[in-house]
Amino acid sequence: MRLDEDHEAYLAIIAEGIPDPAIFALLLDCVPGVTPDDWQPEPSPLAEMEPAPGEVIWSTLLRSEVASAILDLDTAR
Repeated sequence: MRLDEDHEAYLAIIAEGIPDPAIFALLLDCVPGVTPDDWQPEPSPLAEMEPAPGEVIWSTLLRSEVASAILDLDTAR
């Protein structure tokens, strides 16, 4: 996850090689508060990430409450 200068949070899920589309779909579906329509394949104008050769990247802009919930999970450890 990263924050930009406008304090917007982006989440990217990156896979190398040829990922199983069903597994990738499960990963994307596991993010709370993010619908399938929220995900964008990269490169996109959203996060402006450039996949390396062999990479598949999906990213999404997170609402502030979703970003906070994810960050709270990290600090709960």
